[in-house]
Amino acid sequence: MRAADRTVRLVEIAPGEVRESGLLKDRILLRSVGESQSADNTMLELAVNDLKAADKAWRTHHEITGDRLVEPLLVVQVEPKVTEPRLVEILSVIESAWPDLTDYAVAHAFGDPHGPLRVGDRSIRYLPPEAISGDDRARVVLFKSALTTGWDCPRAEVLVSFQGKESYTEIAQLIGRLVRTPLAKRVDAGDDRLNEVAAYLPGFRTEHVMRVVNALTEDETVQVEIVVSPVVCGRSPNVPAAVFELLDTLPSYTRQKATFSTRTAQLMRLAAGLTEHGVEARGSTKAKQWIVDQMRAADGQHRDELDAKVKDILSLTVGTTMVAYGEAIMQSVGKSDARTNERDLDGYFRRAQRVLPDGSANWYFNALCDDGDDDVDAAARLSAMASLGFKDVIEEQAAELISAWRERHQSEVSRRPRHIRDQIEPLWYLGGSPMLPTTVEIRDAYPAATERVRGDATEGITTYPKHLYVIPDGKPNAGGFPVDTSGSSWESEVLQSELSSESLVAWYRNPSSGRHALAVPYMFGDKHQLMHPDFLFWHNDGGIFTMDIVDPHRPDLSDTSAKWAALARYAREHSDRVRRCIAVIKISGALRALDLTTSGIEDRISNATNQNLMEALFMSDGMAYQ
Repeated sequence: MRAADRTVRLVEIAPGEVRESGLLKDRILLRSVGESQSADNTMLELAVNDLKAADKAWRTHHEITGDRLVEPLLVVQVEPKVTEPRLVEILSVIESAWPDLTDYAVAHAFGDPHGPLRVGDRSIRYLPPEAISGDDRARVVLFKSALTTGWDCPRAEVLVSFQGKESYTEIAQLIGRLVRTPLAKRVDAGDDRLNEVAAYLPGFRTEHVMRVVNALTEDETVQVEIVVSPVVCGRSPNVPAAVFELLDTLPSYTRQKATFSTRTAQLMRLAAGLTEHGVEARGSTKAKQWIVDQMRAADGQHRDELDAKVKDILSLTVGTTMVAYGEAIMQSVGKSDARTNERDLDGYFRRAQRVLPDGSANWYFNALCDDGDDDVDAAARLSAMASLGFKDVIEEQAAELISAWRERHQSEVSRRPRHIRDQIEPLWYLGGSPMLPTTVEIRDAYPAATERVRGDATEGITTYPKHLYVIPDGKPNAGGFPVDTSGSSWESEVLQSELSSESLVAWYRNPSSGRHALAVPYMFGDKHQLMHPDFLFWHNDGGIFTMDIVDPHRPDLSDTSAKWAALARYAREHSDRVRRCIAVIKISGALRALDLTTSGIEDRISNATNQNLMEALFMSDGMAYQ
């Protein structure tokens, strides 16, 4: 770049934004043995079972969505000086856990030998680290320590490391190479497992896992949720099904993933989706015919103007000016008309194809030719339409058909499976915001950490009752849900207060991202963002389940007023869903709450742009929270 004398402009992208975009997996699951006994082979068997589950989930996702099939990979980091009997043992455990794996599905990436490795009566093929990602036939790769530098493999979703506890930095670096999503997007339909990477660390005790966590959190390029000693919480049998239904239909928002250069392109994508799922027969044909009919109608309304432009395009007026040699006198001697060369006409038509949206120029050209126009006249008419700004007319009519199809089919589509709704509903959104309206999607299971790192050790996370998802029977703290409130004592006080209500039926710890979270759009500066309130509570209010939103938040953060103003607007727009919506802060050691459903509160919060103004608003308009 310097040699080319070009200016280099560095653009810094926050890792959190990369994760939000779906390019990084949502969670890292760290599994270790809490006991002193050796369990290497048991953990390896669990890892293979995890790989099988991921394989099944990816195949189901492929069949439902049509996305590229991902063949998940298990990477096994063997001991530095692994012996042949130990390798035989590892291969035997893998084979017994997944008998369908062929010999070719297992490979090694040892630095020595760079070729087949003889293990007992088996030959394990060699696979260079840089070739692992592209070799879908490899499902298990054995290695020592040669995969951490300059290597990543998005389909590597399960790791087992038999390295010693002193290798925690290297293991953290290795995990950091596994966090890229294989489809370069978050999987918004299907199993949550598809957005996770699991690391099995059989040689690590709790205090050693803490070192891995610290090493991961020090890597600023990762910034992925790290779940220590995860437990899979299932749906609570004590929560009525109606409450889960209320969460599943709760209005929310998501970032627009598909963008379209024109409304016409959006219309054609919508038409294809409606036809694919049997909602609108021959949708693409109808959409094209609609555009042609609207272009023909606009042609008739502006016929005189178009005819004049076509005449101008088909002929070229050439003026002649005479200049006498050696004199500074010029004299116009006349003008003459010449027919425009066909090569120039072809250039005009190619420009019309670029200017008029999607394939509309070609569609109307064919229609004109079918009506009896010759190619030259038809091309000239399209060139005239492009020059006179007919693109806006076509775009308006494309948006009109999108709206009509939405009005006609919205009810039917809303009853279809989630993956069909997720495909179609964004396609008929015509708003200017990049945030699309959607609904929260309930999950079958909620993975949650049961331990957290504190200093040089780990400690258990407090569990709370009445959550929608609970630790299953037979496990410690069954029936509760773990919530790490170490980052804010306010959250613990809020939970204790809200859970004391006799009318409480259930509550939900709202995730900080993803399709399972209530997300509310807000503007901060010139950027569109999403905020996620902390807690949702459902109460039995006279036989009707009503929802409260409670969001404890620091008042000194620069985006606090923008977030709470947006939350107040959400509560107002969805008053049929939200009974109570409060923001909570701590002033002079005491919690105070502000009712975000109060009339006019949105404007007052928007103006409280710093901590002093926000605290003053809570003191004047708020109340003691208890």
